[in-house]
Amino acid sequence: NIKAGKYKEIPAYVHGELREMLISMLNLDASRRPTVDILLQSDIMELVKSSNANSSSSRNQPIPVDKAKQEAIIVRRETQIVQTTPIFIIKKESYGKQYGNKFVHSDKFNNQCTIAIDPVINEGIARFEVVFENSGRFLIILGIADASCSFAAGRQPADDGNIEKTVRYYQSGYLDHITNDTKGNRSYEDGQRISAIVDMTSNPRKVVFYVDDIEQPNFVIGIPSKIRFWAYTYYQSSSFTVTKFERLVQFTSQEIVGSKALQWGKSWK
Repeated sequence: NIKAGKYKEIPAYVHGELREMLISMLNLDASRRPTVDILLQSDIMELVKSSNANSSSSRNQPIPVDKAKQEAIIVRRETQIVQTTPIFIIKKESYGKQYGNKFVHSDKFNNQCTIAIDPVINEGIARFEVVFENSGRFLIILGIADASCSFAAGRQPADDGNIEKTVRYYQSGYLDHITNDTKGNRSYEDGQRISAIVDMTSNPRKVVFYVDDIEQPNFVIGIPSKIRFWAYTYYQSSSFTVTKFERLVQFTSQEIVGSKALQWGKSWK
């Protein structure tokens, strides 16, 4: 069609160097048409190459992400929590019963009730939190035990050779193991949230105690590779409710001033 002079007229809105380049390319005399090298050296083609380069560069650039949203995603991922259903190990139903996440002591008499909780913790990080009620100012205790430990009905957690297999956090604030009455942690009472976090990923493994989310200074290291949480109550009609039993992604210490690591299996001064 170019040889016959049959082609559409170049639109009026095409002007400048581009119009001149197109006209030269449509010259009836083929010898007078611009070569490929000349076309590539034109300002128009340089501009096209530059535009393509910028476009390619922008495609290779990471898409901007709102920093606040990105940080929120990270926080959610790092603090992801998996809930665990507590299973109460009750040796005699006449001593008390489980109602959902709550253990209620018998209303017939006062007696020792040490209730271990399944499942066994043998990996990761786990938090166990309880709230005691109606203790009548009698003894209430929270702790951990070697998974091989068994609590008989009507017995305290340290009885029957379990003194070396348990760590016991009393309402008085004392922390007991092989030795008794280690001071430093605060006391607690009915209605407060008492918790323990076991970290099986740390070296050594450890358990840290809390009262209303406030970390307590005395914690225990070198705990067994398999443990159970447990709680103890004595007074008739008293109870404890498991308000949290969950797996955590990470453990972050509150860096309490005066904190002290106590070794499992040893006497504490």
